[in-house]
Amino acid sequence: MKTLIKCLLLTLLFTSCNSQTIKSEFIYSIYNSTKLTNTSITKTVGRVTVTYPNNLNSYFQNVIDKYVTEDLKRTDFCEGSDGVLGFEYEVRFYNNKILSIHKIEYDDYCEFLNNERYSSINLFYSDGQIYSMGFDFNSEALKSTINTAIKNLPLAEGCELEYNYETSVIGLLIDDKSSVKCFLVASKICQTEFDIELYENFLVYQKVE
Repeated sequence: MKTLIKCLLLTLLFTSCNSQTIKSEFIYSIYNSTKLTNTSITKTVGRVTVTYPNNLNSYFQNVIDKYVTEDLKRTDFCEGSDGVLGFEYEVRFYNNKILSIHKIEYDDYCEFLNNERYSSINLFYSDGQIYSMGFDFNSEALKSTINTAIKNLPLAEGCELEYNYETSVIGLLIDDKSSVKCFLVASKICQTEFDIELYENFLVYQKVE
């Protein structure tokens, strides 16, 4: 009888461990982890300059290095012989299982414009596989949560544009294990971040090759 009970307990334990989804494991890892420090370097090739982290765990570093390699191949510069295309990978959170980056792409020394573009990179390492994690923008629950928050957001000084779910929601950022954020950009001036409680139905993910 004791042997039977032990087998049942082991079976339940094994089942519960394997029934944890990638999404739930990702959320759990945010709130139960230790933040690691990182360093960055700047690399310039021709008229492209990239600042990026260079001392991450190998499985994260390999992915970021691939992104940087593609950035350095870009040729879509703004007008002007001195025009520069720049990228900055700003690490917001880094531990053994999660890497969260706020990526800024900018045009510099342009004749007619100096634009900035924003995106987020959230990588999750589990069982030897890297996953790219992000918001599920088709989630009605996420949309409702963000729209409610937007109504209470003060606009940046000098900003005339209003934040809008369809055009302003850029992505997910993790600052630390007590601060998961949604960030919004309505224009170069109109940008903000606010804390958001993360649920599985807010997320989508895919394997990173």
